Amino acid sequence: MMILTSINWVAVLVASVASMVLGFVWFGPLFGKQWALLAGYTEAEIEEGKKKGGMGATYFMNFVSALITMAALQFLFQKLGVESASLAIKYAFGLWLGFFATAKYGGIMLWGKNKSWTLFWIESGYQLVQLVVAALIFVSL
Repeated sequence: MMILTSINWVAVLVASVASMVLGFVWFGPLFGKQWALLAGYTEAEIEEGKKKGGMGATYFMNFVSALITMAALQFLFQKLGVESASLAIKYAFGLWLGFFATAKYGGIMLWGKNKSWTLFWIESGYQLVQLVVAALIFVSL
């Protein structure tokens, strides 16, 4: 229980909301069409998904996932004593490279149906920016 009380929940909530906004922009106007094509979605599938609804539950679960990730990241930064923006960015990059980018590489480039470097960079690039933004929020709040 001590772990839960030592976390800065305001920072976690702000970082989680920022993650959702970033995802909306990243996989919408910035790279949405390119990502959908490379991920193997057709226009018809996208439109059918919009018509079926159910996106609320998907967004809710994505937000829960963001909360868990941000809470873990904030706890780690707190335990490591990360207080400066430059150190926060360095740790965010290291975590991205060591965990997120390597997992995406395996999932897309080794085991994925569409082995596309562009898809890899769209998806892992989002995760890098997400971590850096969260890191900067944590040292600011």
